[in-house]
Amino acid sequence: MLKDKARINLDIKFIADKTSGISCEPFLASIPLKVVEANNYRHLIKFPFYGLSINCRQKYADEYIDEAKYEGETNKLLVYVRKNGPKYIQDIATLITQEAKDFKKYSDKLIAKIPKLSNRQLVDQMTSYVNHYAYHFGLGGPTFVYEAILSARITESLFFRYQEAPQIINQLLAGKHQSFMVDSEKLLLKIKQEKSKRQKDALIKKYIKEFYYMGPAYIYTKPLNASRVLKLAATAMASKHQSFEKIKGFKLLPEEKLIIDILKPTEIIRDKRKYINHIGSYTLSRFLDEAVKRSGVPMSLAVKSFWFEYSDLVFSPQIIRRKLQKRSKVSLVAVDNNLMYLEGDRIKNRLPVNKGQRSFIGISACQGKTTGKVRVILGPSDFRKFKIGEILVTDMTRPDFMPIIRHARAIITNEGGLTSHAAVISRELNIPCVLGTKVATRILKDGDFVEVDANRGIIKKLK
Repeated sequence: MLKDKARINLDIKFIADKTSGISCEPFLASIPLKVVEANNYRHLIKFPFYGLSINCRQKYADEYIDEAKYEGETNKLLVYVRKNGPKYIQDIATLITQEAKDFKKYSDKLIAKIPKLSNRQLVDQMTSYVNHYAYHFGLGGPTFVYEAILSARITESLFFRYQEAPQIINQLLAGKHQSFMVDSEKLLLKIKQEKSKRQKDALIKKYIKEFYYMGPAYIYTKPLNASRVLKLAATAMASKHQSFEKIKGFKLLPEEKLIIDILKPTEIIRDKRKYINHIGSYTLSRFLDEAVKRSGVPMSLAVKSFWFEYSDLVFSPQIIRRKLQKRSKVSLVAVDNNLMYLEGDRIKNRLPVNKGQRSFIGISACQGKTTGKVRVILGPSDFRKFKIGEILVTDMTRPDFMPIIRHARAIITNEGGLTSHAAVISRELNIPCVLGTKVATRILKDGDFVEVDANRGIIKKLK
């Protein structure tokens, strides 16, 4: 498998472009560096830079990229597809679909074996699993580099010529693929509506078997049980997806057609990438359970370790406990294939945001226009603040956001493109959605009254 190049406590700092943020803990969030390495091993499109600056107490990280270099990699992809056709992206979609199935089977079997392993087997199996997880997850890596950039380009290009640009884009990207997140919602709705206790219990068991991994992607999560399934089902809603009259008479420029050819299979790749991500995070949480049980190191400290410190949790618990007690901030940085796991906050945002600006733009993912109060949600710990009918403002949405997304008046995100989770779900539930603003969570605050014009991708602060 891939060779890791971990380096710790280097006296080094970086300047990069803040793109988003994620709720996370170092143990699970240190895996993306291995994913970057796997992506660069498997693909034409490379990650030139990726970074996370994690506040361990807040369980939150700022996410950084190098925008100029990501643009360069995206242009490289366009040149390749222009010359060779979209088969490269289509083949990734086909391969990751199969790899996702194989990865779930592998994970299912391993989860059952974890409690029975010796200490040495436990560490060896966990290390091997990280490599498998990163390898499969890395197959979907290129979409992170190019998807938001191409989404912005196609949106801007079509908006220049057609008033119905969002509808045209949705029409062009419409396909038969159904996300695992939509499948999860449909089963939860069945559970909610089922009157027979016997049938409801059977459906709950089915949900746990098929969707045990649904939860935060980079935060330790407990195994799913019937009580939590019922809680999820209580807020499930039927799809509100509307069928619009098809737009006719538009013509795509050669560059626009090229981008659509890339983005259509990208929705499948992103969905399977996220599927692998959640299964991997769930399985590694079970490895953490076992290390905590055997070592006596509390989970609150164990989650602050890096993935390669797992052996210390098992074999040197007292030493690693002292180290983790002091750990408050870490930075995870991948520069090409150099992976760095650093103590402290080592990444600075290249361009500060003007918090006084009254409007900003993004990518329209689901059309509509509305006004309402803002609620900034940075992660699951903020969910309790969200009220029905508020406008959800966040870095990016994930499957664990579904209980509040269902009741949002509109969605605004910092990150994402036309095939992201927020885009797919907003279209399914017919919620106005503006993505990829880069600045929403830094300009807007709880209680702000805003206008969301998802027909044009414009957000305005009204008061």
